[in-house]
Amino acid sequence: RATRRIGPAELALRVGGQLASQPLVSAEQFAVGGADTVRGYPEAASSADYGVLASLELRSRNLAPALLSAFEGANLPPFTDLVFFGFGDAARVALIEPE
Repeated sequence: RATRRIGPAELALRVGGQLASQPLVSAEQFAVGGADTVRGYPEAASSADYGVLASLELRSRNLAPALLSAFEGANLPPFTDLVFFGFGDAARVALIEPE
């Protein structure tokens, strides 16, 4: 995982993968899907012998202090964090056919 600050935002890139030379039992397969790999899909939605995944995230700095001071005196609910967050996830997996 690599993270870099870009102005008031932060950019994070994560890549991962697995290689195999022969078919694997299911417990050893590379699984994708779920909160830690491809968000929006069920946990371990797909698994295979080898694969690769990548995730790119863009997060803003905490905007709550600026927003609260801009609307000082307004009846805003109390909060301490307001961060805009965008992401893209992708993965590709494949099975090795037994010989």
